[in-house]
Amino acid sequence: MKILYFVGAYGRRYEANEIHYELGREFVRHGHTCVVFAPTTRRELGDRPPAYRDGEVEVEHGVVDDTRARRVLERLSRRLFHYPYFLAALLDLRRFLSHHPDAAVIHADMAYPMGAIAALAGGKLPLVVSVHGGDLIGRPDYGYGRFAWARLLTRWAFRRASLVRVNSPLMAELAQERGCPREKIRQLLVNIGDRFWEAGRGDLASYRRMARSQVLRTLGLPEETFLLLSLGRLIPLKGVEEVVRATAQIASALPQAHTLIAGPSRRVPGYGDYEAYLKRLTRELHLEERVTFLGPLGYEEQVPLYLAAADLFLSPSHIEGLNRVVAEAGALGTPSVVSWGTGVAYLVEEMGAGLVVPAKDVNALAAAVIRLGKEERLREEMAGRARRMAERFRSSEVAQGLLAIYEEAAYKELSATKEY
Repeated sequence: MKILYFVGAYGRRYEANEIHYELGREFVRHGHTCVVFAPTTRRELGDRPPAYRDGEVEVEHGVVDDTRARRVLERLSRRLFHYPYFLAALLDLRRFLSHHPDAAVIHADMAYPMGAIAALAGGKLPLVVSVHGGDLIGRPDYGYGRFAWARLLTRWAFRRASLVRVNSPLMAELAQERGCPREKIRQLLVNIGDRFWEAGRGDLASYRRMARSQVLRTLGLPEETFLLLSLGRLIPLKGVEEVVRATAQIASALPQAHTLIAGPSRRVPGYGDYEAYLKRLTRELHLEERVTFLGPLGYEEQVPLYLAAADLFLSPSHIEGLNRVVAEAGALGTPSVVSWGTGVAYLVEEMGAGLVVPAKDVNALAAAVIRLGKEERLREEMAGRARRMAERFRSSEVAQGLLAIYEEAAYKELSATKEY
């Protein structure tokens, strides 16, 4: 089976992007062909040709800004579709599809914009659309769902799709609210990179001790520190403010606790620079000695290091498709405290890989952290279960699930054609 895999960006130089290569590699290992198509700019492409092989995976790029006309399309796309490459990617995808008449299925990674572009590109090829979260969520500061055109085109993508892959029950509900027929929905987790298994390969306990020692030394923290980590984009949706406010209660009960907040800042309506807002809040609560802001972490080395060093990972999101970092932390032996707004919460509870609290509930978040800080044995048991949970996010596992979805989509389309 030839699989066409349409993604917004491709290349292991992009943060967390190796998961697409790993899926393609697994498809090939199972005897299939995988051709990735991704829009790119002339600068991002650099000296590479638009088509090349990345190991076992074939890659083709559409260069969205290589002519003056395309730069005009970029400005128009940004204004109309809130995605600068929409129109150029649509033209290139149509051409790409014409070059692969023998393909069995096309997978658009994200309902918007990729799913919408694939739906508009036409053709009779079975279409599988993945929903992640940001493509459907519509908050004032986050998500394509806040834009009317995006909502309309997402509905069209769902109508055109043979099957729709969602990453959590939370996103299954939201997809149905956005017009996706329930019978098209298939739930499947998103994979995490192999690097999170390789970091602790052989002796995870030794790697965690090394990571902890290095992080504490770098930050000048004492050896007995109980280390809490929040990692992700700094926006209200992620519940980072609740982490700061909970730290005041946690510090009273666990004097050795220290909270690390990592991730790139964003400008947010009503807040301005959100990291600056959080730092002001930290000063107002007199938590300067209890909270450290790390800024963005390097994905290849720093993210695994800090996840392994932490005693607990915190993800009290208001609403989020999944949060893969919970699984990445689990792969490194770190349990989590998550909110019910975090898509992965159902699995954390099901597998006992951490504690789940109501979203936006500072008191419940603090109480959960304090409990795990005081009950070391429970925390260690949850660490083991978190690692077992993370096994379900391995690229090999997710690839098999996707192949089953592709085969079902292809069979469904074939059956419909025969009936016609």
